[in-house]
Amino acid sequence: MRFFITGISRGLGRALAEECLRRGHQVWGVSRSGPSRDDNGMHHTKCDISKFSEVQQAADEMIAAGYIPDVFILNAAAVREDFDRDLDLRTVRETFETGFFGNLYWLTIFGRLLSQKAGGAIFLNISSVAAFRAIVRRKVSYAASKAAMDKVFEGLSIQGGGLLKFITVNLGPLAEKKGFPLITGSYADAAEKIVGVVQAGRAKGNFSYPFAAGVLYRVARFVPDRLIRRLVR
Repeated sequence: MRFFITGISRGLGRALAEECLRRGHQVWGVSRSGPSRDDNGMHHTKCDISKFSEVQQAADEMIAAGYIPDVFILNAAAVREDFDRDLDLRTVRETFETGFFGNLYWLTIFGRLLSQKAGGAIFLNISSVAAFRAIVRRKVSYAASKAAMDKVFEGLSIQGGGLLKFITVNLGPLAEKKGFPLITGSYADAAEKIVGVVQAGRAKGNFSYPFAAGVLYRVARFVPDRLIRRLVR
């Protein structure tokens, strides 16, 4: 399969690329850091996805090379503090320009082309359990951008149909190594789960990883704000 991944230079994006390559898939990824290059079997293009002109240029490069992905993993996000007594609207805008509009640009560019492609394609939204309950200290726009992406994908899944599939995975806290059992996971384990589900054709609608984290954050929606507030201070 041919995979395309945004935010590929580090963290989960890097782990996803490595997992795809380990399973014998092709990978083309973009990130703001690092020069464009072939990197251990992966093509890495420098691209700031918050700028449509750079997205169009990278997409044109892929199309010219005959690389039409089977799977688009929209992983890039801006995780910045935006609230301390006052809401920093500039940071809110930057967060959405990357994690929301920057990821959706790929759908607007490739959507029509892929709707005619044999077998269609999968668009996978890398979201967060913070979309269920905004338990994120001083990063309210991060949770908001994830929730917005989730709803766009939900709407596309309901109304889109056809050969394009729209899938959301809500991830709990991740790090290089596993943390609290069942609640937090490692980048490598999350990548193995995500790529494995896609490869097996089992990815439908949305799912959470680790599963317990998804359950916990969904339950937290019924916990009063005054109690949640103690967790994020």
